[in-house]
Amino acid sequence: MRCPRIRFVSLALCTAVATTVPTALAAPPAVTCEPGGRAYAPPGGFWGPDSVSGCHVLGSPGVTEDIVWQTVDADAESPVCVQAFSYQDQKWHFLGCGSSGEGVIPWGNVVGSPKIRAGSALTGTFVTWTY
Repeated sequence: MRCPRIRFVSLALCTAVATTVPTALAAPPAVTCEPGGRAYAPPGGFWGPDSVSGCHVLGSPGVTEDIVWQTVDADAESPVCVQAFSYQDQKWHFLGCGSSGEGVIPWGNVVGSPKIRAGSALTGTFVTWTY
């Protein structure tokens, strides 16, 4: 069983809700962000810049984060490889190569914004991702 997690637009919003609204009456804040994003996979076997989600994840012990990705151009000439960062162990985790994929990274008792990076051997392309 996975532990529940809450997505917040910002940690300040999370803190403001927790300190100003009685717990029994508190409603979860509206999610006004899109979990995930778009990453550039440059050519030449190099990792592109980090693609950081605009949402924050509030984890708890034992929580994992499922990340799903796919290339924007299904006819990309070379496969794209994708990694996701785990704040729990401070490591990049390999999510696979191809035109789409998914993977699970350890999240744990951490508040942070999920992020990925992508690379391509031959041609540059974009990857969309969500969690």
